[in-house]
Amino acid sequence: MAGSLKELFQGMAAAGMPGITTGKVTQEEPVTVTLEDDQKVTLSASSLIIPSAKAPLLKGEELYLLSVNNNKLFYVLDRK
Repeated sequence: MAGSLKELFQGMAAAGMPGITTGKVTQEEPVTVTLEDDQKVTLSASSLIIPSAKAPLLKGEELYLLSVNNNKLFYVLDRK
């Protein structure tokens, strides 16, 4: 598992410099997250990678997100 996770991050980093941002869960099913620094951007489940240890995400939760691939994909790092 660690090797595949490492490969995932390496592939994402190669596509663009990753950055840390925050978001808030606005809907549980299907999950949507609104970025806190840009309220106009709402992420759908297809734009999110949610580790099983972080699921389920509950409405109102604030999250730390790793943005990769020129802000097209977001990895849920942890709850705020």
